[in-house]
Amino acid sequence: MATNLKIKVANLIFKILTWCMVSVIQLRKFGAHTSCYAITILGVIIAAGFFCPVVQGKIREYKNFDTIFIAAGGLIGTMLALVFSLSIIPIQRAVESFTPSVTRLYRIDYVTQIIFITLALFCLFSFIMAVDGVLGLPDSILLSLEMFFIAVSLDMLRWHHRRVTKLLEPSNAIHRLSEQIKKYIDKSQNRLARLAKIQRFFLSAEQKTNQSQEQIETALYAVLPKYHITVNTWIGELAEITQKAMSAGNINTASLAISAITKLACHYINCRKDNLILIPTADFMATDSDINKVLTPIYEHFKDINRNAVALKAETTSIHVVRAMGEIINCTTNLKARAFRNNSAPITYLPIGYLKEFILIAQRNGLDDVALEGSREILNIAINAPDNVQITAVHLPAIENMYKIVLNFLISNKIPLANVTLNDILTLLQHLSGRKHFQFVKILQDTMEKIETLVPFAIAHEKTFGSPFIGLPIAPPYDLSNSMSIGYLVEQATSHIERDKSKGWVNPYGQFMEINEVIYRHFRNLAEKVDFGTSFLLWHIIQTIKHIARVYLSILQKPEPDNYENIPKLIGQILWYEAFFWVVFSKATNIDKRHADEACDVLAWIVMSFYDNGHLDVDMEFVKTSTGNIVSIMNSYSKTCKDPNPYDVADFLISLWLIRLFAEAKKNTTLIKIIDEKIAKPKMFSDDKWRKVLEAFGVRKEQLNGRLSESDRFYSEEDATSLLQS
Repeated sequence: MATNLKIKVANLIFKILTWCMVSVIQLRKFGAHTSCYAITILGVIIAAGFFCPVVQGKIREYKNFDTIFIAAGGLIGTMLALVFSLSIIPIQRAVESFTPSVTRLYRIDYVTQIIFITLALFCLFSFIMAVDGVLGLPDSILLSLEMFFIAVSLDMLRWHHRRVTKLLEPSNAIHRLSEQIKKYIDKSQNRLARLAKIQRFFLSAEQKTNQSQEQIETALYAVLPKYHITVNTWIGELAEITQKAMSAGNINTASLAISAITKLACHYINCRKDNLILIPTADFMATDSDINKVLTPIYEHFKDINRNAVALKAETTSIHVVRAMGEIINCTTNLKARAFRNNSAPITYLPIGYLKEFILIAQRNGLDDVALEGSREILNIAINAPDNVQITAVHLPAIENMYKIVLNFLISNKIPLANVTLNDILTLLQHLSGRKHFQFVKILQDTMEKIETLVPFAIAHEKTFGSPFIGLPIAPPYDLSNSMSIGYLVEQATSHIERDKSKGWVNPYGQFMEINEVIYRHFRNLAEKVDFGTSFLLWHIIQTIKHIARVYLSILQKPEPDNYENIPKLIGQILWYEAFFWVVFSKATNIDKRHADEACDVLAWIVMSFYDNGHLDVDMEFVKTSTGNIVSIMNSYSKTCKDPNPYDVADFLISLWLIRLFAEAKKNTTLIKIIDEKIAKPKMFSDDKWRKVLEAFGVRKEQLNGRLSESDRFYSEEDATSLLQS
């Protein structure tokens, strides 16, 4: 009982406190609203007091009301003169901080006009009331009315003070100027739309079918010579505000002005989307538009702002410019204009070009954060682009721009930043693959070609500065610890495997195989053109190929029904991936033994894994090619070392021996015979050298048997030995 009473008391106290808090908040809100009219309210109260009987008697005894009215009129007139005279000072300060357009905003400000007219009327009425009997009202009413005039005049004086001082606030001045520009754009559009509607009304029925209202609007915009000049002038004033603020170190003001210009650009683009016109350029390689008469000056303003920001090392302002251009590009990319063809964004090429220039200028001058933000902005533009847009309009330029950023970071030896930007490119590939972009294969091919040009630099850097385990140059595409790497891209590409029951003749693996054709050609090109030597990047690529083989294995374990004739094509692609191994080692002038051993182990693992899942029992050509790759790696290593250690050569033979033990377990005599043929003396070895190799090979076999007999050995299918043990 006592507990329930305590709960009720606690709830009651809580409700009381809540009510008190709400009441205080409401009173504060009420006070904030009424504070602007405090003197008027006081004047009304005083005026009401004049109607008290005692006060009325005193008023009737007083005879010189004309003096009061004249003095009040003079007071209001003085207030009117002083207010507008003294307001020149904050206006001058605003002009110094911003632009002369602030004076125009002050002149046309409707609030200022209301205050001026009201005070002037109060002043005139005060003088009129000084004339005895002219209004036919008792003196008590006139006196109350005069008190009301004075009180309202004082509140208006406060109102005007607040209004003028707001001119010194950057946000207010910029907002009022941008709103003025926006109103001009909207008014012009509305007037032209009405005029076009009237002109179309007088057309014949046949002419109406051939000419829409939007086409008439387009023609009208073409004959308005001052339209874009006016808009450009006002936007130029916003750019001037940005430059002044940046020079004074006012980052927030510069950001507000840049944001205002950006919003105006997007507003103008959306306002003109139905009546813009496309104009072929002289080289017919790009398309211009009449709206660029307004947009190009905006881009040039941003160019000047960015150049000055770079010179002043104002990195924050430069980042704001990059973000602003990104917002405009998003607008042009997703614009659904009447004049655009399907899947096109014809006015996007120009702002993307400007954005690249902004980023590279800042990057070359050491503003790395601008480059990183620019890369991320470009990534967002490409991700937010419509699914069906042509890749030449957005995606290929985006990848090209990010590639330039990566290249500049590499040249300036800023490897971690280069890897971050490169990862943005891979993120875009993952995104487009997930969305199944209809031109994804071409995008992938272009990207792989660009990455190929970066790998030689990474190898040279590694030779000069060593092989860091973390922060290896150009590692993101091949490092499996990165979820955006090529290995996981192939894994995601399995979503492209689709079976169309209505088109049974279509290979469901077709798109997946096209993607992998681009990737294994990329690896083959690297193997032929790059001498990896002892680079740790080679180890990452070996692991990536192993991961890709694992992806193929998972597909083959669950093949599409009635498509078994396509299985050999899939298995054949693994051989193309395997070709990387023998090519890369045959081209190398220096071979890291650990990398060679890892490659041989991966080849053995692939043979055993695919055979174990029933895909090689009839395809001995696959086995011959895979084991031949192991022999090729052994021969390349022996040639490079010239006098290799017999135990090193025996390590390569152990990879073949693992496959032979596996064949014995499967009782496959054909496979055993193939392995025995591969374990033969190379031509480069003398009989004595080969005898030593065989002796070392015998030792390695005994060591292998010991490992296989260990019952407590950690079980894993990550290498060929563990797979055999299982």
